[in-house]
Amino acid sequence: MTGNKEYLASTTSEPAARNSAPASPLQRKRKESYSVKDGQSGKPPKRNDNREPPETMFLSDIGGLDDIINDLWKLIGRPLTDPEFCLHTRVQQLYGIVLHGPPGCGKTMLVKAIAQDIGVPLFSVWGSRFMKGMYREPEKKLREIFEEAYEKAPCLIFMDEIDAISPKWKGAEGGIARRIAAQLLACIDDFALRKTGGKPVIIIGATNQLDSLDPALRTTGRFDQEICIKMPDEVGRERILRMLCANRKLQLSQDFDFKRLAKRTRGFVGLDLSAMTSLAISMALKRFSATAKICLPPTNSLEIPVIPPLDGMDVNQVGSPSQSVSVPVVVTPDYGQEDPAQRFLSYCELFKTPLDSIYITVPDFLTALPEIRPICARTGFARAPDVTWADIGARDSLKLEMQKAIVQPIKELTPLLGMGITGPAGALLYGPHGCGKTMLAKAVADEIGANFIEVYSSECLLKFYQEPERCIRHIFSQAQVCTPCIIFFDELDALAPSCNNSHSKSSSQVVNTLLSEFDSLNDRPGIYVMGATTRLELIDPAMLAPGRLSQTFFIDLPDAGGRLEILKLKTKNIPLLNVDLQAVAEDDRCKYFSGAKLGALVTAAGIEAFVEALRQNVKKGKRTSSLSEIVPSTPEHFEKALTSLDLMQFPLREAFGEDD
Repeated sequence: MTGNKEYLASTTSEPAARNSAPASPLQRKRKESYSVKDGQSGKPPKRNDNREPPETMFLSDIGGLDDIINDLWKLIGRPLTDPEFCLHTRVQQLYGIVLHGPPGCGKTMLVKAIAQDIGVPLFSVWGSRFMKGMYREPEKKLREIFEEAYEKAPCLIFMDEIDAISPKWKGAEGGIARRIAAQLLACIDDFALRKTGGKPVIIIGATNQLDSLDPALRTTGRFDQEICIKMPDEVGRERILRMLCANRKLQLSQDFDFKRLAKRTRGFVGLDLSAMTSLAISMALKRFSATAKICLPPTNSLEIPVIPPLDGMDVNQVGSPSQSVSVPVVVTPDYGQEDPAQRFLSYCELFKTPLDSIYITVPDFLTALPEIRPICARTGFARAPDVTWADIGARDSLKLEMQKAIVQPIKELTPLLGMGITGPAGALLYGPHGCGKTMLAKAVADEIGANFIEVYSSECLLKFYQEPERCIRHIFSQAQVCTPCIIFFDELDALAPSCNNSHSKSSSQVVNTLLSEFDSLNDRPGIYVMGATTRLELIDPAMLAPGRLSQTFFIDLPDAGGRLEILKLKTKNIPLLNVDLQAVAEDDRCKYFSGAKLGALVTAAGIEAFVEALRQNVKKGKRTSSLSEIVPSTPEHFEKALTSLDLMQFPLREAFGEDD
C-alpha cells in the first residue's frame, strides 16, 4: 500500500553542502547524537519515505461537517474507489477542488480522513514552507511530486495554503510565486494529456482567503469545484464537542450539558473547541489535585511507606523493605507557587492514579472558556458580539422598533420567503457621537445569533490606500464563511460620501464596489449590513435605496428618564454613598449628555473619590500604597466631576432633522 509524504523545501542544496565550511561544534555534536545503525555513524537517519495513508484519522472522528463530507464524497469517492466505472461510463474527470474557510475549521483534517477512509496515497504540500529553497528548487520539487503522484494513481495531492504557492499577482509583481504558479498550471494541464489507465489524480487545495488565489487556477479543467467550510453553528459546535470528548474517552459528569457549552462558544471553530477541551482537562486535574489527600512518608524517614488506596480509586500499594514499613501520615501538602500541572504529574508518578477515574464537568469547561481567544477573532474574521439588549438602557421604543424591522424578519426568514418577501438587507443608524449606535448593532447581532464584523471606514481607507475596493471585497468574502453574520460599517460617510461633495474618482470607485456587494447579498443569504454615521446628509443617496440601507434609525440623545437608566447601568458595579442618581439625571448640566458622556461622568466621580482618599492617607502620615479598602463615590464627588467635565453642550437634534 502506498501512502502519505510531506514535501518540505530544503534550505540547502547538495552542491552547497559539499562546498560549505567545516562543521561547527554544534553540528559535530548533533552528528554524534545520532544512533549508530547498519554500521553507519555520524549520519542522520534517513527520512521515512513510505506513503501509507495517515493513521488514526477517519471521517467518523470528525463532527459538525456532515454536509461537507457528503459533498466531498460525491465528488471524489466514486472516482477513487472505482475508477474503472468512471472510465467506462465516461464520467467527466474531476481535476481539483478548493476548500476555503477560516483557520482551524478542519480543512486539513478532513482531507487526511478521506485519504484514510478510501485508502489511497496522500501527497501533502505545505505552501509557506514549500516556497523556501534555492533558485528553481521549488519548481523541481513540484514536478517531482506530480510525477510520483501519476505513478501512484489513484491518489490525492493536498496543497495546504495554496494561495502562498499560486497567489494573485498584478503587473510586474510575482517573482518566485509567478514561476511556481506557472509550473503548477503546467503540471495540472499535463495530466489531461497523460494516460494513467483511467486512474485519477485529484488535487485538493486549501486556503483561508479564496480571493487571494490566482484566477487562472479557478478555471474549468483545473480546480473545478470550490467548497466553503463555514464556521460551525450551534448544532455543529455541539457535535464537535461530543466528538472531541468521545475521541479522548473522557469521563463526563452525569449532568454534562453539551447544548449549554455550544451556546456559550459562538465564534469558535473546531480548533478552538479542541483547545478548550484540553484546557478543561487541565482544570479538572487542577481541581482534583487541590482536593485529593496525599499520603506522604515522614520527612526524616528513608523507609518506603505502604500507601492506602484513595477513595473510589484503584491504587496499587507500593512495597517496602522486608525489615520494616513506615506508618503513612495523611496530609494535604502546601505547595505554594508550584505549578498545578507539575503537582499532578508528581501525583500520578507516585500513585499511578488512572486518569479515567476523574470526571470532567461543565464548570471545568466554563473555567477554561475565558482563556481561549477564538482564532477568527485573532485573524480578522468575525467574532461573537459581547453586548445584549440588557446592556443598553433608555432605548425601549427604539429596541421595539428594531425588533420588528430587523430581528424578527431575520429570525423568521423562511416563512417570509414562502410569502415571496425578501428579508431586510441592511439598516443605517445615525445620531450624535456616543449615543450607542455600535452597541445597538452588536445587540442586534446577539439577538439573532449572528457573528459580528466591525469595520472602521477611515481605517479601511488608510490601511488599503492603494486598493480600498479590495478591502471591501475581502470583508464580504470573510462574512460569507461566517454566516449568519452582520457587517457593521462605522463612520460610513467616510467610505461612501455623496458624489455632490466633489470627491475624487477613487471615492466613486469605492462607492460602486459597495453598491455591487450590496446588490449581491440576495445570492449570499445570511449576510446583513448595518452602518453608522453622525452626518446622514453626507451619505451617498444610492446607499439608501431599497434593497440596501433602506431602513434608517435616528439614535437621539437620552431624556431624563433615559439618563437615569443609563446611570443605573453604569454604576451597577461601582460603590455609591447617598448618591441620588435621579437628581443627577435631571440636572440641567446633563441635559445634552450622551451615554458615553454619562459613563465618563461616573468614571470621573470615582477618580475624585479615589484621589480624596489618597490625600487623607497622606495627611494621616500613611503611605499612598496602603489604600486597600473600597472607596465609595458621594454626591460631592459627582458635583466635582460635573464641574471638571466640559459642560459646553449644544443641542444636536436640529442637525439631524428632529424636533425637541
